[in-house]
Amino acid sequence: MYTPMMRHNMNQPGKSLGVIGLGGLGHMAVKFGKAFGLKVTVFSTSESKRDEAINILGADHFVISSNTQQMESLKYSLHFIVDAALGDHPFDPYLSLLKVGGVMAVVCFPSEIKVHPASLNLVRGPCLVVLLEVQKTSRKWLTSMQRTKSIRRLRSSR
Repeated sequence: MYTPMMRHNMNQPGKSLGVIGLGGLGHMAVKFGKAFGLKVTVFSTSESKRDEAINILGADHFVISSNTQQMESLKYSLHFIVDAALGDHPFDPYLSLLKVGGVMAVVCFPSEIKVHPASLNLVRGPCLVVLLEVQKTSRKWLTSMQRTKSIRRLRSSR
């Protein structure tokens, strides 16, 4: 969480941060956001996370992501979104919440990322979807492991 937030100047008090998913990585994003003086909004599919987000972690707002009225009220309001939700889920509803030049950092491992071109509307400015170093490092590690297994198979077949 720290590296992408610093890379995109999200350590400046008063900026707005959205956090999708309140698991381990989501917790860290909220904690960093509050430590940096950001206005933090947590998005979840579960109402049961509200108390934890607001009262324990100190988030400023809590939104049920399936509530279209709540989501609509936040359009173009966030500087940065950290997507830490597990599993596949839609990205378009969250991209519409970004301000001009806003950034969405995806730190989970969805099987695919589908984005409707209209969500990247260049009239209001670029939206950037960033796959973090965690994924790159994991993919390099997996590739390295696959190569190692292949080499072992070749050696054992001799």
